[in-house]
Amino acid sequence: MEMVKSKSKFNIILGVIVLLVVYNLIYWFSKFFVAEVPALMVSIYLEFKKNWSIMVLLEFLAVASIFVDTISNYDTLVKNIRRFRFSAMVLLTAAFIARFIIGMIDLYVGGGLE
Repeated sequence: MEMVKSKSKFNIILGVIVLLVVYNLIYWFSKFFVAEVPALMVSIYLEFKKNWSIMVLLEFLAVASIFVDTISNYDTLVKNIRRFRFSAMVLLTAAFIARFIIGMIDLYVGGGLE
């Protein structure tokens, strides 16, 4: 059976990368620059913090899908896109690990873990 490639104009992995970049910007600016960011970003951050476990799961799935897609399609990607995808994968994975560690510390200090 022959596989038919879809010629859709929307690349899902690129959309996930953009979504994670926006999520990271909101998280990090609202976490450390509370006085400088608008109140809307702080309220979004507080909702993220309230639903931390589901956000970590969804972010893990997004980062893992970017990782798997980049590794599996590494040879078929154009050189510039390959460099962008690899850099985005490394940065988003590092941001996820840092946010997970900070979240666990917040839970422990806040009394959520014993």
